[in-house]
Amino acid sequence: MSGDITEQGVAVYAASFGQRRLWYTERLEPASPIANVPLAIRLRGTFDPVAWQQAVDVVVRRHDTLRTCLADRGGAPEQVVLDTCRVRVEVEAIPESAAPHFLDRFATTPFDPTVAPLLRMAIARFAEDDHLLVITMHHAITDGWSYGVLLRELSDSYVAIRAGAIPNPPELAVQYGDYAEWQQDTVAAGRWADQADFWRAELADVPLVLGLPTDHPRPSVRSSAGEAIPFVVPAPTAAGIREAARRLGGTVHMALMAAFQALLADIAGQDRFVVGTAVSGRSPAAVENLIGFFVNTVPVSADCSGRPTFAELFGRVRERLLRAYANQDLPLEHIVDAVRPPRDPARTPLFQTILTYGPHPLTELRLPDVELEYVAIAPSGGCHSDLDLIVYDDGKHLQGYLIRPATLIDHERASEWLAELLELLADIGAGVHRALCTNARPTQTIPAPETAPADAVAADGPRTDLQRFVADIWARLLGLDHVGVHDDLFACGGDSLQAIRLLSRVETGTGRSIGLADFLRTPTVAGLAALLATNPTAAETDSVPIGPSERIPARVSYGQHRLWFMQRLEPDSTTYTVPVAARVRGVLDLAALQRAVEVIVARHDVLRTRFADTGSIPEQIIEADFRISIRVEDITETAAADFVDQVAGTPFDLTTLPLLRIAVARFGDTDHLLVVAMHHAITDGWSIDVLFRELSLCYNAFQANTTPALPDVVIRYGDYAEWQRAMIEARGWDGQSSFWRTELADWPLTLDLPTDRPRPAVRTAHGQSRHFVIPAATTAGIRAAARRYGGTVHMVLMAAFQTVLAELGGQDRFVVGTAVSGRGPAALDNVVGFFVNTIPIKADCSGAPERPELFDRVRRNLLRAYTNQDLPLESIVAAVRPPRDLGRTPLFQTVLTFATDPCAELRLGATHIESHPVLQHTARTDLTVEVHDTTPALDGVVEFSTDLFDPVTVASFIDRLLEELAEWNR
Repeated sequence: MSGDITEQGVAVYAASFGQRRLWYTERLEPASPIANVPLAIRLRGTFDPVAWQQAVDVVVRRHDTLRTCLADRGGAPEQVVLDTCRVRVEVEAIPESAAPHFLDRFATTPFDPTVAPLLRMAIARFAEDDHLLVITMHHAITDGWSYGVLLRELSDSYVAIRAGAIPNPPELAVQYGDYAEWQQDTVAAGRWADQADFWRAELADVPLVLGLPTDHPRPSVRSSAGEAIPFVVPAPTAAGIREAARRLGGTVHMALMAAFQALLADIAGQDRFVVGTAVSGRSPAAVENLIGFFVNTVPVSADCSGRPTFAELFGRVRERLLRAYANQDLPLEHIVDAVRPPRDPARTPLFQTILTYGPHPLTELRLPDVELEYVAIAPSGGCHSDLDLIVYDDGKHLQGYLIRPATLIDHERASEWLAELLELLADIGAGVHRALCTNARPTQTIPAPETAPADAVAADGPRTDLQRFVADIWARLLGLDHVGVHDDLFACGGDSLQAIRLLSRVETGTGRSIGLADFLRTPTVAGLAALLATNPTAAETDSVPIGPSERIPARVSYGQHRLWFMQRLEPDSTTYTVPVAARVRGVLDLAALQRAVEVIVARHDVLRTRFADTGSIPEQIIEADFRISIRVEDITETAAADFVDQVAGTPFDLTTLPLLRIAVARFGDTDHLLVVAMHHAITDGWSIDVLFRELSLCYNAFQANTTPALPDVVIRYGDYAEWQRAMIEARGWDGQSSFWRTELADWPLTLDLPTDRPRPAVRTAHGQSRHFVIPAATTAGIRAAARRYGGTVHMVLMAAFQTVLAELGGQDRFVVGTAVSGRGPAALDNVVGFFVNTIPIKADCSGAPERPELFDRVRRNLLRAYTNQDLPLESIVAAVRPPRDLGRTPLFQTVLTFATDPCAELRLGATHIESHPVLQHTARTDLTVEVHDTTPALDGVVEFSTDLFDPVTVASFIDRLLEELAEWNR
């Protein structure tokens, strides 16, 4: 990646003060990318890499810095400028999937500052009209302003070369080496003594230490190791900030500094401190068009005392920044020497937080017939203080990074601070100005004209584009007419499953991935919008991207393989039949329903899939043309149970279609029972929702004589199965495997509940089910407890379930299984298939915890498990390697599942639909409790092993569980 160097002569100059600082910093952390300054740009359209190389040659000849390296002269650096030094632009043809590795290689490989050039460029060619340009420079020869100069001159030369002209830019009057010599002479002659006097006076009696809260003890010597958390301020908010700054007679920099100081004052509980900020350092006009390291960092005193309004704080910031601008020439090292703060190797002197603001360099790149797109690369320079805020301005958006020191502040805390800062900026952009005081910020809203009471709803409505986007999805998901920005998802009737669906739909619409644990900290429209703003790009951590598979037929997924194996053991079992029944009252159009079924079967490959034995991994065989006919029978209501048993109780054969049955019992012209039975190998609870939603859409369209508008299905279940296997083979989930080994290490993996009969040596699927209802009052109490403790209904149910199991088993530590969606990539949202995964959850009831404490334990364990839910259960078992016992299921013997009402998405014209419980005669574990999120009362089923328990024992268990749940709102 280094360029060819032909040395024909050299010139030697003194190093600038900034270069000296970098030199010594790198000596502390050699072979580190701490000084790398990378930029990546996607180029779509007609781009000529040969002309680009020629343009690079022109600019390298023009600027000495691009032919410069540093040499050690008696322990101090000097600049060595080569007469000739070519920067070779590497061009590689790679697939787009290899882009992350390409970026990492060219952006983060450290430079040797003693070897020129300290600039590298590379181009990845994805296609003839699609390229990725990566430019990386050592900070010793560049800064943000310099990148703009570089791109502007490269553009001019490239355009000239493409037009057949020979670029001939005028020779520069001065070079960076001249500036460095001038800087040294100026300091030595004392010509900046007045600036030194200014800084001594400016910082007299101002506290020079900001006490930010930390998650870890401060090390005796500070480290630059850090994490850059990206964010984007949406265009409407950015426009509002610009207008607020203009109205107050200042700049965007001043508005950002005011907001940053407000945040710091609040989280540190300190109203006077110092913030560093970057300034251009280009006072002599002659250096404006040079490439080099000119930027300086200067201290700005912050005064948030006396509860200032935003306008008041902005005025204070404006005054102090203007004074700092006028005294920006003195290098930071000399400001420190002038002020002489107490030295502390654990802290940066004068200030411990830095704000950097500047134009986005991409605004200077103009290539004809090429569409430019900035590609975010996290800064590799680590954290230069306790908290660095970098903001780029492209004229429309504000985007950048909050950089935290890894040794002091955890990701969660820094993300919370960033979300709060973005909320402050959103308020500034929307004209809502906050007054400060330490640890409290009362809101002062700009007076609005009087409105009619009907307008009151809008007052709490979304203000930003992201808030409007989130609120719209939220309202549609919950069936609400209006959602306020501060409404709590769970207060609105939502649950953890709907939270997952909300985040999945948000990721589909924005390409931005938010973790459930992060969302649950502030489960509001405003909170989610702020999280989205901190995460401008999709968190694409998968080592293998999901997409259409070239393998036909596809192999089965891991879950399907398990079910295939189980059916081979018990071919006549209905253990893995998934039945759903709905009572339909009203006129049911059976012809429209049949047409709708045909569309859905044709649309989803998995509904036309059977399985073939290959001698190793079974394959999914898709029949191109297969119809499902609805079975219709006229029966009396007393025969309903037998009718359901016939449909759901007949075993499926995985090698033969169909693996889906649909039947309608007609009790009368306006009273029906719809029964759907599917093999679990082609469905799960989420898939039932997709099926019923699309079935309803088609049914209603056909009744209205219109064509149903269905979303495109790009990914098929077979694609997912191959992707899942590729992820395992590529070790893409090795981190999750390690998590589960650690999570369950030394944890009891068997739960010995008292049984009515001895446990058989080999477990069977013999079982029964018992239906129960959680009373409406108890249900309301559960929802209230979830809100009160900052969690979900699922968490309350899990805590109560664990409490009862601990009592019955006389055991305070064990494991419980729970079902998770298993749909990581958002592209799988509308795919029908067997995605659901069952994962182990540690139960810790030791020490007789009070309910709030137990809830915290459950919440913590569930959230950790949610973030490691992709690894199939079979692989978790293989990773943990529990002792094998044919009489028990491995890892856990009890399961709690919380799911949506299975018929929630079924809407057939003007009919009234309600779920009809289906009780099965099998058991997958010792005891499985499935609770459905119905209103006003939660609805549940207990599935139990009849090898172990009598029905009366299970009835007592249900009673005790209901008693425990009733206690959660007391």
